[in-house]
Amino acid sequence: MYEKNDYKLILSEIIEKNRSTRGFQKKMAEACGCHTSFLSQVVNGSVHLSLDHAAALCDFWAFDDDDTDYFMSLTMLARATSDILRKRLHKRISFLRKKKKSVSGRLAKESLNQLSESARVFYYSSWQVLAIHVLCSIDEINSIESISERLSLSRSLVKPIVDKLIKFGFLGSDHGKLYPTNRDLHLSQESPLILHHHVNWRNFAINNMLKSQQDGINYSAAAAISTKDLKRFKEEVLDFIESFKSSVIKSKKEEEVCCLNIDFFPL
Repeated sequence: MYEKNDYKLILSEIIEKNRSTRGFQKKMAEACGCHTSFLSQVVNGSVHLSLDHAAALCDFWAFDDDDTDYFMSLTMLARATSDILRKRLHKRISFLRKKKKSVSGRLAKESLNQLSESARVFYYSSWQVLAIHVLCSIDEINSIESISERLSLSRSLVKPIVDKLIKFGFLGSDHGKLYPTNRDLHLSQESPLILHHHVNWRNFAINNMLKSQQDGINYSAAAAISTKDLKRFKEEVLDFIESFKSSVIKSKKEEEVCCLNIDFFPL
């Protein structure tokens, strides 16, 4: 959707994808208060949707705020008659594309601004801190002793980390049983902590490979591909990350803790 420069291409694609759904185009027309013949004229001719039509369709499609903003901006661009307005709309469209293509823009997150600087620095200081935080989601591994055993870390290392996680509000404690608070954090690409965070977990992955662990997947490759394929693979990676995050949230019972590292970039 965000690769398209014309709202009519988006409209046409949605109609085509739902062609097998009986009465779909009629329901679209009813949603925006027009005839199906009018929608056909929009797709195939020089007629444009009104902004009211566009807003109603976005609501019918259950678009989120950004998708609605993008579709509405393209509709306004098609109807714009002044260079000033077109320039402003192009700027808005470009911003929405960049936002959607970034991991930060596609993942729900709690604002890090709600945490103190010392809490942020501590949380991303080492892989052990995040691992301990997440492990506390599992009923069988929610004590200092069980965490120490699972991660092969000494109790003297784990306890101070647990104490700080409790102090900063990342963990709670109930009769010796630890539990994570409802805090799902995601660092933006602009954060000064992001590099440290990535390095921590990639070093962990390397150490894990040195232990000859067989349960994980490690894959590295360099390849020459087309620009079109590069963009497509990037979208697929981002779709997978969204699916992963969604599955984590919806998972009915925490039984394992995993590490996901993904690197995909042009050389």
